Amino acid sequence: MSPLSQPIMPPFLARRAAIANGADDAVLVNQHGRVTGTTAGNIFVLRNGALITPTTDEGALPGITRARILALSQIEEWPITTGQVTGETLAQASALVMCNAVMGVVPASLHPKEMPESENIAKKIRAALTARE
Repeated sequence: MSPLSQPIMPPFLARRAAIANGADDAVLVNQHGRVTGTTAGNIFVLRNGALITPTTDEGALPGITRARILALSQIEEWPITTGQVTGETLAQASALVMCNAVMGVVPASLHPKEMPESENIAKKIRAALTARE
């Protein structure tokens, strides 16, 4: 994903700019500069041993897959919670995961930073969701 988009940039323009810069998607931010998600869906950030997703009060979409992940409340040793996610939060993250009802749960990274742990986290979330079906 491309670093943070401008708060006033429409999602389709943010995604177009991200692709032009070698990323697959863009992180969207609200008028306060806090992360709301990506142009394709919701985002979960692994930081300080917890999976955090932006709150709907910040502008995150109350997606179906997001709600299913939040209902898990924990993946192995990582609690799952909502909260404010900033550019600093992303910079300090050890893994990123994107999700929506169409693509499911997929690993992500903050371009150009490699985040190999993202694949492992995405697999564990997918397994936990499948086990609950």
